[in-house]
Amino acid sequence: MLPTLQWYIFREMGKTFVLTAVGMTIVLGLGGGVLELVEIDRISPGQLLKLILIVLPVSGTLTLPIAALYAATITYGRLSADNEILACKSSGINIAWLFLPTFAISLLSAGFTFYFTCFMIPGLVKDMSNIAKSDIRQIVETRLTSPERLPLPQANARIYADGQAETIGNDDALVLTGVAFTAMDDR
Repeated sequence: MLPTLQWYIFREMGKTFVLTAVGMTIVLGLGGGVLELVEIDRISPGQLLKLILIVLPVSGTLTLPIAALYAATITYGRLSADNEILACKSSGINIAWLFLPTFAISLLSAGFTFYFTCFMIPGLVKDMSNIAKSDIRQIVETRLTSPERLPLPQANARIYADGQAETIGNDDALVLTGVAFTAMDDR
């Protein structure tokens, strides 16, 4: 009878845990993370996908412990509200054994969080910096072909260019042709 109760609690906690973890990860990663860091019209879809694949594991690391706590609270709160814990006590079941599913989900969450915090996140941050460095040329090319061209917000100016010349031997360089620099006042 005890394994059946534990499986029931684990299944109920698991559903709540997964839904909470997925929902919070998406909200934190996309709503508060990537979309606030970059302006969507300035990057390509490929760059956005790369950033999302880096940011989602980081936000998942932050949300898993909260999702485990929320799942335990909801599951045991419902068990208590339905008097199922009282029924288990009156039938002679040791209540401490009913916390085994919570312990398992907590260990899973803690292990995932520890591994990602110590080993994965430093590499992901390095990858994010490499994406930003390697795609600067593509970002500049995209901005130069857009209607508002390449704004320089600190100088309140814009750079216009008719095209770009081929660079020989240096893929990091960008040679512009027909360049115009316009500075504007507050009006």
